[in-house]
Amino acid sequence: MSGLPRLSVIVVTHKRPLLLADALCSVAAQTLLPFEVRLADDGGAASLDFLAHLPLLELTALTVACGQAAGARNEAAKGA
Repeated sequence: MSGLPRLSVIVVTHKRPLLLADALCSVAAQTLLPFEVRLADDGGAASLDFLAHLPLLELTALTVACGQAAGARNEAAKGA
């Protein structure tokens, strides 16, 4: 083990592609990058085209149908 913490970031989105892009760009700009980013799209069918510009992030995108942010967040956390 390298001594660096293993950090997972969970981002929940629902029909807010611009805010999603802003949030993921912010994560990619950190000095300590996370081990993984788990994106929970709660039925919004977010466009992920901009992810090609964020090659530093290990991203797992999940489509969940919870109807609320807490449920989507919990689903994404299951695999972290």
